[in-house]
Amino acid sequence: MHEPEDIDQVADLRAELQRLRDIIDLNTDWIWEVDEDGRYTYSSSVGPRLLGYPVEQILGRTPLDFMLPDEADRVGHVFLHKVAQREHFSGLINRNLRADGSIVVLETSGVPLYDESGRFKGYRGIDRDVTALWTRHFQLEAIYASAPLPLFVVDRDLRFVVANENMARLCGRPADSLIGRMIGEFMPGAAVGGERLFARLDSGRSIADSEIEWNERDYIVSVQPVRDMAGGVVGATLALMDVTKRKRAEAALADANRQLEVYADHDYLTGLINRRRLAELLKQEIRRSHRDRLPLSLIMGDVDFFKRFNDRYGHLAGDDCLRMISLVLSNNLQRASDIAGRYGGEEFVVILPGTDQSGALHVAEMLRAAIEAQQLPHEDSPLGHVTMSFGVATLEAGSAAEPGVSSDLLHAADVALYRAKNAGRNRVGCHAQ
Repeated sequence: MHEPEDIDQVADLRAELQRLRDIIDLNTDWIWEVDEDGRYTYSSSVGPRLLGYPVEQILGRTPLDFMLPDEADRVGHVFLHKVAQREHFSGLINRNLRADGSIVVLETSGVPLYDESGRFKGYRGIDRDVTALWTRHFQLEAIYASAPLPLFVVDRDLRFVVANENMARLCGRPADSLIGRMIGEFMPGAAVGGERLFARLDSGRSIADSEIEWNERDYIVSVQPVRDMAGGVVGATLALMDVTKRKRAEAALADANRQLEVYADHDYLTGLINRRRLAELLKQEIRRSHRDRLPLSLIMGDVDFFKRFNDRYGHLAGDDCLRMISLVLSNNLQRASDIAGRYGGEEFVVILPGTDQSGALHVAEMLRAAIEAQQLPHEDSPLGHVTMSFGVATLEAGSAAEPGVSSDLLHAADVALYRAKNAGRNRVGCHAQ
């Protein structure tokens, strides 16, 4: 009387079994079972497609039978350890030889099986074809290994995922030992801005190359996102280009240009500004004097009996004398706005912005006394040591600043200088402008 119900239950079970088979066969992964000896007792339809053998030639054989000897030894050692411990395992990569001689790379995961009494009876598991990914992995490894630049991949936590030998050398460690380590351990400051970096990559915006200094070297850093199958950013690839030589060359060039600018404006012997630059600055100060209605004074100085000094002591001693004088002039000017320069030969000029005649005479006398105080021997001078004569000219406040004023002021100071020389030297002469 219960027969129709039993028949319905059997039909339902068969239908459910067929649904499970359809699901298994439609699955792109290979579902399998092995007994306690590791021999296949079940294989879904994916197995024959992956290995190229009919299911009859798979059942009864072990997974190791489809591997090259070296690979079988490696995988067998791992598998036997798992079996002995009755452990789950996953992500076991293994290379298999297909019936046509080609290689298929599988990622294997499995769980132990037990019968109703709890006795171990084998494993059930899944194999996934990762040949394409593995081929890409080796291609990337080859690219990384052959790349002349330090290359590495970090995850979103800024931990090393991959690093080539060039990067390993910079870190001072084997490449394998870097995996999983924070890049900040080796590149101080690299972790700063990590969140901003990935926020920018997540938004699809590009990352401009940047410059860093690391281990006393300069590098340009290039960044590209690493994406998963769904397109999400899971990490970043970074390349370092050593630009130390270029940076040093740029610095040397900039320094050379600065030196050229200095040489263009300064006297090579004394370090004071030269005659050309003095003329430019004097014109500027005359315009400022006219604009601000302030006085401007000019002092011209000349070393007394300098030709005799050179004849007795030689030109090298003469150069030393001029350097000493330039140093005394520079050190005794009280204001940053005061300008001392070498006009030519043994002649020097001092520009005193905002200084009237009285103030200029005071400065000139101070400079004369400072030079004499050096007591530099000069046996062909009446005083027995080096002295200087000075001439002062002043442009009074409110004077018209016409084109010829600068030359007029220089001429006036020169006239005052020679008055001082004619009056006996080692003194200050004055000419009102």
